[in-house]
Amino acid sequence: MSATRHREFDVTFIWTALLIALVGGFTIGAYLIWQIGLQHNLPEDFPVWVQAHGHLQLVGCVRLFIMGISLFFIPRLAGVPLERRRRQEWILPLTAGGLIAQTIGRLLYGCAGEGLARGCLRAAVAMGGVTEWLGLMAYIAVLAPVALRRPQGKNTGLDKLRPYFAMMAAGWVLYATLWVWFAAQMAGTGDMVAPRDWNQWAVEVELALVLFPVAYAFSVRNLPYFLYVPPVTAPVGRWGYAYLGATALVLGGLHPWALGAAPRTALTIAALGRVARDGIMLWLVWDLNVFVRTRPLPYILAERSELNPNPPPKPWRRWFDRPRWGRPEWLILTAYAWLAFGTTVDLLHASATLIGGRFALSQDALRHTFLLGFITLLICGMAQKMVPGFLHKPRLAYPSLVIWILVFGNASVLCRVVPLLLPLGRLPPRAISAAMLALAWSGLFAWITIALTGWNLWQTACLRRTGDVPVR
Repeated sequence: MSATRHREFDVTFIWTALLIALVGGFTIGAYLIWQIGLQHNLPEDFPVWVQAHGHLQLVGCVRLFIMGISLFFIPRLAGVPLERRRRQEWILPLTAGGLIAQTIGRLLYGCAGEGLARGCLRAAVAMGGVTEWLGLMAYIAVLAPVALRRPQGKNTGLDKLRPYFAMMAAGWVLYATLWVWFAAQMAGTGDMVAPRDWNQWAVEVELALVLFPVAYAFSVRNLPYFLYVPPVTAPVGRWGYAYLGATALVLGGLHPWALGAAPRTALTIAALGRVARDGIMLWLVWDLNVFVRTRPLPYILAERSELNPNPPPKPWRRWFDRPRWGRPEWLILTAYAWLAFGTTVDLLHASATLIGGRFALSQDALRHTFLLGFITLLICGMAQKMVPGFLHKPRLAYPSLVIWILVFGNASVLCRVVPLLLPLGRLPPRAISAAMLALAWSGLFAWITIALTGWNLWQTACLRRTGDVPVR
């Protein structure tokens, strides 16, 4: 099939994801952590706000961003254009509309009076969960024929990455189905707090089956071009199945039914799975060569070959392109540094659990290490390179903003994670006050990070084809 049949990049997914993140997810998170850090009064329905913040981030920001990129990237990787384009037009309004309706219904329910207003808000929560699920089904219906089909039986770049995208689809379906159940239960009982143990398990499903596999799959394809590192040599598909097996142990051990029936056995199984999964993840990060070069670059091998008189250009010549993009590779490197840090800490905690030792670990700190430190910084870094290229723009509008995104992004992670890892009970009062102040500012730093990323991408989209100045 001709490449000209591929559809152009739908940047509306990116703008919607950034808008929901700025107006909803990151704003709610910044407000809540500000109140906690400065020890101010929290909302009466605090658990509802926390769950709304997490759901907005996972669905409104991360899922919509991945959907927009994958609908452009996967068909080209597979060599198969999208065919069901009418269904594609329903993905964004169903997903975003359902999410917004559900969030508004939950947050306003406690303020509404008895009678018709609360009935309408309950209906909004229930319909929002179903609509969000339908948006995901439309996405899978559009992309599944592309991912499962091979053009004329030829091997494509998608072949070895299929296990990772299959995990993404399975994780999203499971997470969305759980939230349909949550929404129905909340609408029926009037209690806008989803069951805590099931909600935590749903977040673990999203992390383990969606975010890590998708991030690695995109990294395998793009980091050799973004960071000029050697391509991955490991059998990526086999490692994907190994990761899936370890993740199945983790999710099985942490399942609420398993924890209720046999807590010690379930936690032991989950710890075994975590040790295996963390080891696999650390090995995959090592094989990406983002920190240490363990094998020569392709251009060096080409230079050593007498059969290739025209080797690829050396990296120092490619560095002349860097001023057009700032330094997004630093965002990617720090993202993987946070992933390696969080995975190592989780490995130590799981190992201590198996041997009966003590290793205090804040799950909130670990979760934000992965979501804020790894996923958010990786999205910000890759977006600076991928989105302008998808829009046929020759450069970023403001390359100098990338360094500020790096500064504020890492400051937000440091201020959010480090105070939760410190033994606050053993610290002097001044150190505790400084840690709580840093915690309060972490949300604002994260909001600024996303705001700068969105502004830079918006101005880049407004560039003329020559890329000289933004269109006013």
